[in-house]
This record gives sequence, structure tokens and C-alpha cells, in this order.
Amino acid sequence: MESYTIEFICSGNNGRSPMANAIATYHIVRMGLDGKIKAISSGIKASPKDQANFDYQRTQNLLNHAADENLAPRQKIDEKRFNEETPYREMYVQKAKQALGFFKEIDAAFSNAALFQASIKYLAPEERRIATAPKSETTLVLGMEEKHVTGAKKIYDSASLTPEITTLSIYSGNPGMQFPDLFGKFKPDGYYKMRDTMFRIMPSALERFISEHNISRN
Repeated sequence: MESYTIEFICSGNNGRSPMANAIATYHIVRMGLDGKIKAISSGIKASPKDQANFDYQRTQNLLNHAADENLAPRQKIDEKRFNEETPYREMYVQKAKQALGFFKEIDAAFSNAALFQASIKYLAPEERRIATAPKSETTLVLGMEEKHVTGAKKIYDSASLTPEITTLSIYSGNPGMQFPDLFGKFKPDGYYKMRDTMFRIMPSALERFISEHNISRN
């Protein structure tokens, strides 16, 4: 039996794309498409252990954000010392990594809570924070924002693979719809609103996919 894969993409694969993945999977089963369509998710900047470089600006931005949310005292990094003194740099990088880890956990918790409240199975921790990589089995890639479409096209073009790549809003017939990044903003209501919007438009996206690929229901 031929099967198809739809990949949902956001930045870190921590909040938005895992939510879209979970909601799509829910509707796939409900619509009798289990085994014929599979939903997965990834992030164009995702990194499970956050292996990305922490330069001065990124480190300072994370510490500023932690202070803005009253999680830590405001700290001003000396840029010259940061770039020249390893112990000084590592001290602040470690603080930034701790802040980033906390933001990631809160983001995932809010996303999971919104899905749990609607009796939708959320993704396990090991299914999150997966970096986008070209996959030959992927037929359709749906980004949360236009920048995710741009990033995904570069990634897939590098492997000479050509899945259809667009945004979830456009593919579902709702081009003006927005799925803003709520990472680190501590707005649980935003995740509930996003869940309700995705839940409402996902069937339209799946119906279009079924039609385009002549998929029969179970």
C-alpha cells in the first residue's frame, strides 16, 4: 500500500510544528487515512542539545529575555571580555543555556497542555526538537511561517528533492492566517487559540492532499 508523508516545520520543533503534527495525526485517524498518510515534524533551527554557537549577541539576548520575564537579574556582558576571555565567556554562556532550556520546557509544556485538554495525544520528548533534514519519503512540507518555507526549500534543494513546500495557512485555503512564534513569551492562552485554529483548518488541508494524490479512505 502506497503511503505519503506530510512534514510540518517551524523554527525549533518544540511548540508549533509538534502541535500541527499531533492534530494532523488525530484527523488522519478520524478520516480513515491511518497507514496511508503519516504526519511528522521538524525545525529548521532545531537542536536537541542546543549545539548551536553562543556568540555575544545571542547570549546577551537570552539573558535579557530572562530578565524581562523576571526569571533572573539583568546582566550586562562586557563584549570585549566575552570575546577574549574563555572563563568569562563560559560563565555567561552557561547561564544563557540554562535560560534557553527553561524556555524550551515551558514552550513544550504549554503546547502539550493545550493538546491534552482537547484529548489529543501530544508528541513524546524524543519526537521534538528534530532538525529538518531532506527525506525522500516526504511528499508535502507545510511551514508555520513563510521563513520556514524558505528554509525548507534550501534544505530540500540541497538534496535535489522536490516535495511541495508551502505554509499550512496557504495550503488549507486560509492565506491570511498566522501562527506566531510564542517561544519564551509565557502565553498559554496563545497555544489554546493556536490549537483551535489548527484543529479547524487541518481537515481542509488533508482533504486537499487526498484529492491531489487520489488517496482512498480505509
